[in-house]
Amino acid sequence: MLFKSFFLLLIVIILFMAFSKNIRLFTEQDILQNVNINLVDRNINYLKNVMRCKDGDYIRLFNGRDGEWLCELMDIQSRPFVVPRKIFLSQNSQKKDSIWVIFSLIKSSRSKILIEKATELGASKIIAIKAARSNVKSINLSKATLTSIESAEQCGRITVPQLKYYNSFGSLFQKWPSGRSFIWGDKNSNYTDSKIFINIGGLIIGPEGGFVEEEIKLFQSFSKSQSFSLGELTLRSETAAVVMISIWKLINKL
Repeated sequence: MLFKSFFLLLIVIILFMAFSKNIRLFTEQDILQNVNINLVDRNINYLKNVMRCKDGDYIRLFNGRDGEWLCELMDIQSRPFVVPRKIFLSQNSQKKDSIWVIFSLIKSSRSKILIEKATELGASKIIAIKAARSNVKSINLSKATLTSIESAEQCGRITVPQLKYYNSFGSLFQKWPSGRSFIWGDKNSNYTDSKIFINIGGLIIGPEGGFVEEEIKLFQSFSKSQSFSLGELTLRSETAAVVMISIWKLINKL
């Protein structure tokens, strides 16, 4: 009986320590109980110099595959590593494949906002497209991925969206799953029934100048596609993305 009480007290202490700093980090490595995991430089600097962690502190670690784990921090002043001690959230506690968000290239400061919010709102894939009227010609996928990782760490999800880039809608749709439906935002569309968002697979946000005729014809060639109006005002891409994902979440009760 005494041992059981001590064990329960130990678990409470561990949980308290983990939540007291509320540190969540993403790793590419597999997470196995009591198997050491080395930390990348970005995380080492954050733990040592920002959070002022010490040996024996607990953090939460996730990799998008093995759930979220309470991990003990070791050797912080030399070669820091963590040891997974107890699973915190199982992998199937959050839906894996949800909405895909496709956006035409925009300035890096605005694409950062879009990627951050799409991650927080549950997108499983974020795709940047060089549309015909895109003012920006490329995207730094490494920086975009880091933005998504940091957003996932902050918001509590245990997966990180997959990020992709295509140089045209044509190249994207060559690999588009045949049964996956999508909506594209179009200020000139007469369609405003939000029920179209039920079980939708993708949301397409266009450039400031809108889609060209060839792109619209390409969208319309798919049977499971529909234009959708967000109103008379011209929204920035990141604003339109937040609105569309929010409608999707609300309609599907996610």
